Amino acid sequence: MNKPQMRFFQKLTEKLNQTVSEKLTQALNHPLRPVLEEKVTSSLREFRELKEFALHPSSSARSLGLLIDGQSSWLGRRFLGAASNWTEPFTVGMGFKVQKVGEDVIEVRLPGTWRNQGEGGVIHSAALAALAEFAVRLYWEHHLDLRHSGVESKRMQVRILSRPVGEMKSVFHLPVGDREAILHRLRAQHHAETETQTLVYDGAGRLVAEVDADWFLSRRLTLGSRETRI
Repeated sequence: MNKPQMRFFQKLTEKLNQTVSEKLTQALNHPLRPVLEEKVTSSLREFRELKEFALHPSSSARSLGLLIDGQSSWLGRRFLGAASNWTEPFTVGMGFKVQKVGEDVIEVRLPGTWRNQGEGGVIHSAALAALAEFAVRLYWEHHLDLRHSGVESKRMQVRILSRPVGEMKSVFHLPVGDREAILHRLRAQHHAETETQTLVYDGAGRLVAEVDADWFLSRRLTLGSRETRI
């Protein structure tokens, strides 16, 4: 974030704090004072959380999408697909659509347009790899605070099981127990390596590809930092 943007957020925060203080003072004798205090405090907390995303370039636009998903799943899923155009320019035009964001599963669709096709009209293996990578990365971004953690893919391998034609759907599932074991290693060692497999289905529900990947998760600590959600 550049200096003008930082100054803008600082001034906006100061103004908001001043307004909140004035409103709370006016509401001291109001019969609904407890309700008003709770609503104002909640709004201020949400604003500060949004500001944190803006002040930390390491947190991606997809993280903001996950924040939105907490308020509106419909809007969040649509923002998450569009956000890939901001964070990874090479996916522009691929048309990712987030179908499901769960605690243990992620589903993402890829249209069978000419942009994603290779020779003979089949979906290019690189497009399948990008689709699977997007799904797994989205899963970890759902469970990590990217202001303090990093996610990096080290290897991708695509196995084509049948001819991939038309719309594709990637499904990545990781049981809660396995996820917590990985996060435990990350907390204890500040890094963790893991392998994943994403399944890719066609529009008829047939399994057309398996995408294996190696991942490196890291935890970034800075001076004066406090324990945060991983």
